[in-house]
Amino acid sequence: MNKNKSLEIGIVTRSIPGETLCGDVCAWWEQDHRLYLSLADGLGHGKFANEAAQAAMASAQRQPASASLPDIIAQCDEDLRSTRGVAMGLAMVDSTAQAVSFCGVGNIRALLINSTQHRRFACGYGIIGAGFKNLFIDTQSLLPGDILIMARMGIPEHFVVSDALSEGFSSAQRLAEVLLQEWAVETDDAALLVYRA
Repeated sequence: MNKNKSLEIGIVTRSIPGETLCGDVCAWWEQDHRLYLSLADGLGHGKFANEAAQAAMASAQRQPASASLPDIIAQCDEDLRSTRGVAMGLAMVDSTAQAVSFCGVGNIRALLINSTQHRRFACGYGIIGAGFKNLFIDTQSLLPGDILIMARMGIPEHFVVSDALSEGFSSAQRLAEVLLQEWAVETDDAALLVYRA
């Protein structure tokens, strides 16, 4: 499903030392002229965490174009009942409306950066696959050059991107790599997804 080579998206993951599989999975796909970006953090580490995160991505990508972000999250919750569950962030970019909508559950960090602000998105409480509450949907304007970053627990909650941005970066992929190198902790899996509009 990842066919559009003109999109500027960077993805980087790193498993906790001692594990070959990362429990964090990032994906993007297009559907009905909308771009979806997602990061799932399977509970724990290794094989079973990776399986849960992969199952979350597969479930999200199977949903019809008419499904809202809360509908997608709710279906993922149902589909993941036999797994250990995930935390998950899901963003939908509507370039026609020049907007990005985000909703998530658990410990996913999401940040929208433009020339005037750094806005953090909130996630609801719970585990996808075991139930959740307080699902927030936040829609913000998205202009060319704006940056959306999603990260997970191996990245501190209040990670700072201003230093990396001030130094400039050649691509969304390079920014993701720099941020992971600067902020990832060695005691957990880590993942970053960067999208530049």
